[in-house]
Amino acid sequence: VFIVFPQNLFIICAYFQKIKHICVLFLLVDYNQNNLKKPNFSKGVMGYTPSEVDRYIDHVNERYNTVSREAAELKRKVINLQLRLDEAEERLKPYIVDMSKELPEVLPLVSINGSCVCSVGNISAICGEAKSRKTFLTSGLVASAMAIPYNKLNNFKIVDKNHNLDVLWVDTEQGEMHVRKVVDRISEMTGSKLGGLISEPRLTTLALRELAPHERKQRMYDAMRLMHYDLVVIDGIADLQRNTNDLEESDALVTELMALSTLAETHIICVLHTNPGSDKARGHLGSSLQRKAESVLFVHRVGETSV
Repeated sequence: VFIVFPQNLFIICAYFQKIKHICVLFLLVDYNQNNLKKPNFSKGVMGYTPSEVDRYIDHVNERYNTVSREAAELKRKVINLQLRLDEAEERLKPYIVDMSKELPEVLPLVSINGSCVCSVGNISAICGEAKSRKTFLTSGLVASAMAIPYNKLNNFKIVDKNHNLDVLWVDTEQGEMHVRKVVDRISEMTGSKLGGLISEPRLTTLALRELAPHERKQRMYDAMRLMHYDLVVIDGIADLQRNTNDLEESDALVTELMALSTLAETHIICVLHTNPGSDKARGHLGSSLQRKAESVLFVHRVGETSV
């Protein structure tokens, strides 16, 4: 018996299969009137054969299984989306500014007349043309901060003294003979040679001229793993990469140094060249460094004097 109800509902009551045996199936389906026009419903209300009813039941079962699979897949996607949202929240947590959290005061490492030039967790740049005495300025600045309080020492008197500085000096450009001259100069300006010392004990110096760019960077990291340094000077920052005009490589290096200064609780001074006749640091590396640096100092050669 096939009974059609109004409001798009119908009930299928199954057929006799054997004498004295009735198999009854009640199937309640929400179906719109347009579906009655499909081939399976082309007959009148009466006259469906058992095989036709079986085929329709199989069709409904198939649709039910399809919908079940789609529902399971949708549930899986919702769960995965929730997991991704949870992971995103965890990744963001360390970087959300919490105004209720107390932060320590900025710790100046190098100051000039009370104005902070280099602080913990930052990077800075000292820029100048070739042979403008960038290395001399940098060594004088660092040595003057490290110097003992003795007025007869030949150093920059306007630089505030910080006797607790441990410094890593990384030279990527000069041969060892010239690097030794830098160490001697710093040792004299700090006053360590007055006590008969060969060199300044708070200074560690690396001469990495012979190495490839990635090897220079790794040796610097090795030194920083072995000991904590308050100041890290990279004399020749451009030699830590192959192409200073490569935008991605330059941005990656500056970002890496910024992260390193924070994680190692140090300050990184980067020495690099400017373009001839201008105060623009050379290449994409120079541009990126000037944007991100806490302080940018320029030195110019005027005759026999550097300003």
